[in-house]
Amino acid sequence: MPVKASRFVVFNGGICDIYRVDNGAEPGDRPAQKLKHKYNLRFAWHVVGIARYYEAMQQQATITRAIDVPLLDDINSQDVVVIGDRQYRVELVQQKHDTRPPTCVLSLSDIEEAFEV
Repeated sequence: MPVKASRFVVFNGGICDIYRVDNGAEPGDRPAQKLKHKYNLRFAWHVVGIARYYEAMQQQATITRAIDVPLLDDINSQDVVVIGDRQYRVELVQQKHDTRPPTCVLSLSDIEEAFEV
């Protein structure tokens, strides 16, 4: 059986910052969500297909963007991605091992109330 040629991904879409949402309040105070920096990565824009868009709508989420980033194990759906001055919530992380280099496809939705960076 022939081996499928892997697709080469060039991260030329720009630079994004990935943050973890953390509790920034002092002990005993009311919880306050703050962003804690995790990564500064190059990314490539990914097409938001019809299937991805409508499957997200069934889960009451609206996917507005999708990006490819290098494969990292600790990016999850609780993280926030900042591209330029726009903030997005990660809705879905899909690991792709059939690309060179291996990548994660991050499905992103707009954040209505932006976090303080």
